[in-house]
Amino acid sequence: MGLDSFWVDEQRNPASVDGDYALCGGMFSGHGNDSFRGKVYAPIIEAASGYSLYTDYLSNDIVKIIASKLEAMTFEEAKSKATYELFEDEFQSLQRMFRAHADANHALTGWW
Repeated sequence: MGLDSFWVDEQRNPASVDGDYALCGGMFSGHGNDSFRGKVYAPIIEAASGYSLYTDYLSNDIVKIIASKLEAMTFEEAKSKATYELFEDEFQSLQRMFRAHADANHALTGWW
């Protein structure tokens, strides 16, 4: 099936941020506010940060590292690592989403 990634707070309760994100969602995941289709972005995130979304739990400290690494990555670098077609506004949404959740002290859980 694939990976869906869900944002959670420190007690592992569902968490969300405001904003409009142009990210791929799935049957059980949203477009960035509370969840997203992790399998679409996993190769980019792993290339940028060395962390895999195919993990049960990524702490807020790791989310902050990923956010910083994504912000340092160019669109061309991300596009070369993507296994699905990636658009520039989509990559910018990925960067903004990770920063928003990092700043909100959210962690990330995976379901596959």
